[in-house]
Amino acid sequence: MNFLANTALSVQYTTSVSKQALEDLWVTCFPEDGNGFAAAFFRDYFCPEQGICIVGDGEVQSALYMLPCTYRVGETTGSLVYVYAMCTHPEHRQKGNLRRMLEFTEQHCTKQGIDGIVLHALDTSRRVVEAWGMKPLLMRKTGVSVAPAMGERVRCCDFETFYRLRTQFLDAKPAAIAWPRRELAFIYEDLCREGNLTFFQDGKGVLHYCAGDETDLATATFPLESPQYCGHIKMVSDVLSETQQASLYFNLLLK
Repeated sequence: MNFLANTALSVQYTTSVSKQALEDLWVTCFPEDGNGFAAAFFRDYFCPEQGICIVGDGEVQSALYMLPCTYRVGETTGSLVYVYAMCTHPEHRQKGNLRRMLEFTEQHCTKQGIDGIVLHALDTSRRVVEAWGMKPLLMRKTGVSVAPAMGERVRCCDFETFYRLRTQFLDAKPAAIAWPRRELAFIYEDLCREGNLTFFQDGKGVLHYCAGDETDLATATFPLESPQYCGHIKMVSDVLSETQQASLYFNLLLK
């Protein structure tokens, strides 16, 4: 871990924390990502004012990143933050750090006029986020193709095509969460690095956006009966009813 000058435990934005300290924590907590992905995030995407961390005893104990996105339910639109890469160093877990960062995130949203918070809760964090008041938004069902029945998957490495087809894909849905162009550019680059960027070409040669081999299915009501949670939501404002929240088509970051 990288050490900082101050020793008092505090929840704060990552504006005064070194990128290297945050990257080291990321790699420790998410070894499956590898050094390359963390390095790319902090080099190409990271905005210090969008990060929250807990610093204590001279080290970064916990961190999360608030990625801006928008939602649409029918004619109703607004803003959300997607909480990403929420993590705590193994030596500092089960001390309430996660809840403290989420409370700080909620305060941030209230001050900035942001309507709510969404995240992808792992099994290790699901109980904490639900105890804090987040509601399961959807479940993941694996092995369901979103592509039409006739045609084939093809590679496409043109960002403008990716952006256009993905936008059309979301625009056709009654409710959706969408990423700004900057976020989609980062998603696109990572998909290209991993070789996962595919589209569907129908029998007429027309390309369509494919969400991958997993489909996010919005739930009709809260709570979910299935334990396979994928997305969680907590509204800071009362602009959306629970039914409207459940209708959101939630896109995970790297899809």
